[in-house]
Amino acid sequence: MVKKKKNKIETLLADLQSEDKGRQHRALKAMRQVKDSVLVPYLLDAMDRGKDQHEIRWLAYKALEKNAVDEAAVQPLANALNSENEWVRHKSLEVLAGINVPEASELLIELLQNGDETTRSIVAQGFRHLGTGADVAVVIALTDCLENDSDAHVRADALWALSRIGHPASRDGLLRAMRNKRVKGWSSGLFSEALVKIKDSSVVPELFDMLDDPSCVECIIWAIGHLGDRQAAEELMARYKSFKPELREEIITALGQIGDPVAVPFLIETLNDSRRVNRKRIYQYAEGSLKKIGTSEALHALNTWRNENRKQLWRQAYQDAVVDWQTGLRDPNTFSCLLVLIAVLAIIILIILRPTIEGLFESMDWITK
Repeated sequence: MVKKKKNKIETLLADLQSEDKGRQHRALKAMRQVKDSVLVPYLLDAMDRGKDQHEIRWLAYKALEKNAVDEAAVQPLANALNSENEWVRHKSLEVLAGINVPEASELLIELLQNGDETTRSIVAQGFRHLGTGADVAVVIALTDCLENDSDAHVRADALWALSRIGHPASRDGLLRAMRNKRVKGWSSGLFSEALVKIKDSSVVPELFDMLDDPSCVECIIWAIGHLGDRQAAEELMARYKSFKPELREEIITALGQIGDPVAVPFLIETLNDSRRVNRKRIYQYAEGSLKKIGTSEALHALNTWRNENRKQLWRQAYQDAVVDWQTGLRDPNTFSCLLVLIAVLAIIILIILRPTIEGLFESMDWITK
């Protein structure tokens, strides 16, 4: 088997070094299935070809991703970081960051701490491919990058990697970064994902302390829903009315995610409130949360409420439909589309009824004569 694989590699390398581009293409595509680091230097050489051989370079890169699988690939990739070709340097760095061996980690951590912005960003992004098997040293380096790096994009890349790794060693650093406003805007969603991936419910009290920050409140509520327990559900219910209507939907969803029956009476009460404020969406979220809790008590309470309010639900559905229709008519684009649709339908009807209409006019001519 070993000899057969060796012969196959020799054949593929011969094809790669031939002048026939078709053979080169076929060899590079076949190399994706080999998964042997012995091919790494040859693939790096193919990536360093002229810009006129773009397809060859790209196929070589995709094959490199599959074959850089162990410590034997580290040194050739490290050497490629000194290439004059910027594309080769960057792609080698990406592949190197996905090899989970100490030799690669040590080199990449050094680059993450002292490289330029582009290098730091590529390394941070690449570390996400390590997943839950990432070394503690990598996690600590990413956490330090998140807290201290001067570039917001690099910090976001580090946070992205931590959200995919989900290692407990990042817990405290994540919380500090959030408190110190090192995580902003859309990246707050990655912060919540990272904490949920760790699955440490002890962070919930600190998450409640962050609910005053409007820039990340939705993500915090989402994280509480995934990590919270009965006590968290009770606190969410106590704070419910202090939030804006759009955030109340998030709280109702979080209660369903927690799944504790203590929330059932509260959710039934929100069904009653839904008839007054943002009723359609609140009703949908509360109904969904009761189904998620899924206990016989929750389902019985939901069915009872539906039976008692059936007429009201139909009336609300009718009123909502009328409002949606009126709103659509007030929209110039919708109104224009409606006029076009009416015109098209009128034309179709005229085409279908044309023989009848012509016959009618002919009969009228006969009468007048």
